[in-house]
Amino acid sequence: MVVLLMDFCDGGDLTKQIQDARKKRQPIPEQQVLRWFTQAIMALKYIHEKHVLHRDLKPGNFFLTRSGDMKMGDFGIAKTLEATLAVAKTQIGTPYYLSPELCLEKPYTWPSDIWAMGCILYELCAQKVPFDATSMPGLVQKIIKGPIPTIPTGYPTFVRELCSQMLDRNQDKRPSPENILQRPEIQAITASLQNGDGPQRIQTLLCQRQPVRLQAIHPLDFQDPTQNMLELTRKMTW
Repeated sequence: MVVLLMDFCDGGDLTKQIQDARKKRQPIPEQQVLRWFTQAIMALKYIHEKHVLHRDLKPGNFFLTRSGDMKMGDFGIAKTLEATLAVAKTQIGTPYYLSPELCLEKPYTWPSDIWAMGCILYELCAQKVPFDATSMPGLVQKIIKGPIPTIPTGYPTFVRELCSQMLDRNQDKRPSPENILQRPEIQAITASLQNGDGPQRIQTLLCQRQPVRLQAIHPLDFQDPTQNMLELTRKMTW
């Protein structure tokens, strides 16, 4: 028998939040955008430190609790890199959030996830994807050659500049999760998120999917660092 314990996120996902805001024709408040974005970057920093590349970051893979906290989920196509300087080569992910290096079939690494987060930040503010087309070839051309869109002026300069940096086609110039979290505007939100929650707060920002054999097993706690995240679902026999 296989028993899986999963976090219950009863608040839907970011896709629903964006759709609701679009229907109401109202922007998502700046503070709410930054709260969700900061939680996402905290979770991204955590998995990158575990040498895990998510590879499919999109609004539909960020889930919300009823209290408004956000958690990263769906590690179905995530990949574990053996070392910090390792790269992945499989072309995979959701088209709207593919990085230029992925579109060009080049090796990619951690900055590819940052590009996807830049797309999500833009979508939270503009309520539309940054790159769109009627065909896959057209979408690829826009991602690798089209103008980089900017966040609407209703949001502060800091947010607009950060998004532009994350959507830099030169992956070496994109900020890391650590760099983003060190920025004063983000630090203020991080402090409010961690206030009273202790150091375990970051780990709770991951939607845990873990089997149980007398004790809980953390989904990122594994011995072979080369195995795919799909293999982290351990079986147990009663």
